[in-house]
Amino acid sequence: MKKYLLLLLLLLTVQQGYCQKSYTVEQLFSEFSKAPNIETVKLGKFAMGLASIFTKTMGVKSVEVYSFDSCSRETKKKLTNAVKVLKDSSYDILMRVNDNGQHVRILTKIKDNYISELIVITLDPSGALIRLKGKIDPSKFEDVTHEYGNG
Repeated sequence: MKKYLLLLLLLLTVQQGYCQKSYTVEQLFSEFSKAPNIETVKLGKFAMGLASIFTKTMGVKSVEVYSFDSCSRETKKKLTNAVKVLKDSSYDILMRVNDNGQHVRILTKIKDNYISELIVITLDPSGALIRLKGKIDPSKFEDVTHEYGNG
């Protein structure tokens, strides 16, 4: 009888793991862009076109930034949990950094040898979601690294 109870308990535990909601990048941005007290900055094609007059935009056509500085601890915890179960096969993980309580994930979507989207997710004490869209030449990252150095 104990074996059956243990087996039932094990099955329920495993089932809970499979029932946990996973997020795609679109779902992550859609849900958390509406979070209470979120700070948002969006630059569309027009703004980026104006910016290209004064600086190199490297093919970036739009920028979205969602900062969680003013959000509740609950919202930040929900974001952290959502990022833990983030699964989106259309994005590749470019980099994952865990350093002194700061967690950063950089995802890319590649189309025709260009980066069509670059996603930066930070889970430090404040947290942020950043999305760059455009036709970004990956070789330009090396130019930026040489121009601005290591920090």
